[in-house]
Formats: sequence, C-alpha cells, structure tokens
Amino acid sequence: MSLGAVVNCDDHSVEAVRLTSNESAGLPTARTNALAGTILIAIAGLHIAFVLALGSGLLQDAQMRELVDDRAPLLMMKPGFGSAQPPNLLLLTLFWSLFFGVALATLGVLIRAVEQRRSTVPRSVGGLLLGMCLLGAILVPVSGFWFGLVPAFMILRQRTRVDWVR
Repeated sequence: MSLGAVVNCDDHSVEAVRLTSNESAGLPTARTNALAGTILIAIAGLHIAFVLALGSGLLQDAQMRELVDDRAPLLMMKPGFGSAQPPNLLLLTLFWSLFFGVALATLGVLIRAVEQRRSTVPRSVGGLLLGMCLLGAILVPVSGFWFGLVPAFMILRQRTRVDWVR
C-alpha cells in the first residue's frame, strides 16, 4: 500500500489518498496476479537445475566434452578460477548462469512476499523484468528468457484502486 496526493484545483486543497491493490480493497481481481513470484521461483529452479545438470556432465555434448576433457565443469571451479589467465569461458558462463538463477529466485521470493501481503508489486519491477527478458530473448532466441515474459506481464497488468484517507 502506498500514499499519493490529489490536488483539488477549485479550492487549492490537497487530499491524501491510499493506493491499494484490488484484492486488498475487496474488489475482484484475477488470481493470476498472485502467481508472478511463484512462477519466477519455478523458472529460477529450472534454470539452476539445468546449469547443475550441464555443469555436472549429465547434459554434455561432444564439443563440450572436448573442452573439459570429460570432466564435470563444476568440479573444475576452484577459488580464483575467474581471475585465471587465459579465462575459461565455459566455467565463467556456468558460474554466472548459476548465480543468475539464484538472483532470479531471490526476486521471485520478494515478489511472492509482496503478493502474499496483498500489496501491489511496483510496475517498474515488471518493466525492468520485461526489458531484461525481451532483450535476452532477442539476443538468445533459443533460451528460457521467453518464460520470464509471463510474470513480467502479470506484474504490469496489476490494477490499483484509490481509497480516500480521512
């Protein structure tokens, strides 16, 4: 819930208003609005599981096996591996992919907490998620970025209603 202000031009007065979500105001709202955080957590879980399967050697193709000498890439990560010269781009990709999954899960947990309090997730969060997923989907069309569009649009479509504070 957030506060805003309305200026009455007739008598130059300012009144405080409280912005609430439809659900907390007792108005009907789509149940899907409460799922954006849960969907992000599920996407993050799939992302982390895929990276772990790839990094453990379960999903390696012939080209990847050649790069890692039939070893599990995650087991090759030692302290300081990111500073090694020349850099091992495969290991760095796996590392950042794994950490992106953790960051996405964190965002999903935060959004779900806001939704469970029947509050409104800021539209800027939905806009940033939409921008990130669209750019990612354009640059890497065969990827999971497309899945992120669903919760982004769910957040952007949330409705707010105005209650007058007296």
